[in-house]
Amino acid sequence: MNIRYFGPIDGHDVKNLTRVLRDIKDLQGPKILHLHTVKGKGFAPAEKHATEWHAPGKFDPVTGERFIVNTEGIPPLYQDVFGNTLVELAEANSKIFGVTPAMPWIRISMNILMSKMPGRAFDVGIAEGHAVTFSGVWQKMACFHSAISIHHSCNEHTIILFMT
Repeated sequence: MNIRYFGPIDGHDVKNLTRVLRDIKDLQGPKILHLHTVKGKGFAPAEKHATEWHAPGKFDPVTGERFIVNTEGIPPLYQDVFGNTLVELAEANSKIFGVTPAMPWIRISMNILMSKMPGRAFDVGIAEGHAVTFSGVWQKMACFHSAISIHHSCNEHTIILFMT
């Protein structure tokens, strides 16, 4: 295949990363650039608890204190409506299950189904194509129905597919 590999390179060293990108940009053929980064780099609470700090909401960057928002009188979040509705549907139909290739608690609330029916919710881990294939196989082979939630972080959209 003749794929050229470069790395691993410290993804936080911007000067070196810029140099490497300049060096390889005109090379012909496919290239893989392997970067190593630390989630939350530079903010101690996020470095220690990366998952907890993935989508923290508003917080004080000096103290790390999170600001609690008063949600009284505000309609429920879209993702919570989805998560709770999926549980209601799954309680009514034993052939419904949920699949997510994302963090189940962020923007999709698949964690609600995971906590109430752990055997009927699956996190396939950052593999959107596999989530769809996995669901399709269950649907075809065992006549199950899946709800797949895919969150697109670049534009903050969540796509929900129902396979019946």
